[in-house]
Amino acid sequence: MMMRSYRSFGERKNYARTILAFLPRISKASLRINEPNLKEKPMSATTTQLTYQDILHMFQETGLQIKETDRLIKRTDHLIKETGLQMQETRQFMQEISREMAERDKKLSKQIGAL
Repeated sequence: MMMRSYRSFGERKNYARTILAFLPRISKASLRINEPNLKEKPMSATTTQLTYQDILHMFQETGLQIKETDRLIKRTDHLIKETGLQMQETRQFMQEISREMAERDKKLSKQIGAL
């Protein structure tokens, strides 16, 4: 049996739910960080700050990538099954040819023996 190195859809779904559950907390924390504090230096304009919308957008993109990956996995599984069926048909065909060849060999042996 082939072992898969990717997480199941359910595992990824639960992982995504866990992360999405923390988004409001992340948003509140980022708001607290962005509040001006008199004791701290103001943030420079070059500091990159992720907003709630940025994080949400990244998770949506990740969700789309997960869906695409699942689609590709399902397609690959389908192709593997299809290939397996073709191999089984080929094996059956080869067995039929072997039987026919064995029958012909017997007939030829009888004919040669009769001569």
